[in-house]
Amino acid sequence: MKVTFNDFGKIATNGLRSVISGLGSLAVAWLVIKHASASQWGEFVPWLVGMGIVSVIVSWGNKEYLLRQFSLEPNSHSLYFYGTILWRIPLFFLLLVLATLLFFNVPQLWYLMLWGGGYFLYQSLEAWMIFRGRFSAASWAELVGLLIILIGILLDPGALDLSQLCLLYACSYAGRLLVLLILVRLPTFSRGAVAGWTNLLFYRKSTPFLVVVLIGLLASKMDLYVVSYTVEAAVVGPYQILVGALGFVGAVAGFIAYAFIGRVYQMDKLGFKRSIWQMSVLGLLVSTFAVLSFYVLFRFGLDLSYSTSTYLVAILYCWPPYVSMFCVLYLYQQNKERLVIRNGIVNAIISLVLALILLPRLGITGGLVAGFVGSATASALYLRSFNRI
Repeated sequence: MKVTFNDFGKIATNGLRSVISGLGSLAVAWLVIKHASASQWGEFVPWLVGMGIVSVIVSWGNKEYLLRQFSLEPNSHSLYFYGTILWRIPLFFLLLVLATLLFFNVPQLWYLMLWGGGYFLYQSLEAWMIFRGRFSAASWAELVGLLIILIGILLDPGALDLSQLCLLYACSYAGRLLVLLILVRLPTFSRGAVAGWTNLLFYRKSTPFLVVVLIGLLASKMDLYVVSYTVEAAVVGPYQILVGALGFVGAVAGFIAYAFIGRVYQMDKLGFKRSIWQMSVLGLLVSTFAVLSFYVLFRFGLDLSYSTSTYLVAILYCWPPYVSMFCVLYLYQQNKERLVIRNGIVNAIISLVLALILLPRLGITGGLVAGFVGSATASALYLRSFNRI
């Protein structure tokens, strides 16, 4: 793909959003560990992980579905934008009812509901913001959301507990939503979206994207899930900090591709092939530089210690998303979501089995090895699917 000077600007501003999000997550975890304890952050991580899964379900493949439809049907932006919000409202209320029935005795329930509601509305605007290339607005939203959490922690560090953290994250998404509403102009409202909100077409078309994203989330974080629910909280905190930082590096591949997503869906196979090669080389360079930077940050800034072998494996852990990113987008273009689902399942199974085997033996390094082998296998399958279609 030919990249223009304007594209570099979009990549930079979208990259800024990822930097704020990634480093902000590290800062939040470090502050909680510093002012409370590693165990306190470790107790919060399962809730953070669980809300990540819930957010995928409530989005119902919305972002990936809309980005494709916005690119392929430029005259129907308003219909799809408002239609997908209306279509997902019943799903959101159904999840609220289920949460009330299943977690009625959990003190943080109301905060979790507010957190989920804030994410539902924020995510509804995210696809439009990405398609329009309003990455500077997204960066401001991330910064405001991060500041809300950091200020909340620093104002009363002695009150840090699960309820306080859940409330801060709920307020964070409310702040991000407010910033986007102020800075991003939404499409003109379409009556057709209201007239067709009961149409099941959205669910039929977007469900494959939901499955893809959910399986991708499970696969990419399988090692973290195993650690979060099988080891003591004091170990979970430092591990989550490390894999959170590495996950941010892998996510940069998506931020680069989404900077010109409208043109991506218009490319031919030769253009995709060239982009796969370029992104793979770039990913190896980015992964190496990022892990070296994390080594300096963790050792001299956050006073966190990991072994040399852990850092070497970490470079490989970050790389597969760069190899597979344009393969996945090509399969989306060709309506081959089932292949993405299949490869994601393979990734999840391999990561789960290896994490259960290697974590007790190799600790943190074993978890990273499990994640790398699973995602590398999936990337090889994506390349095979790309070459066969």
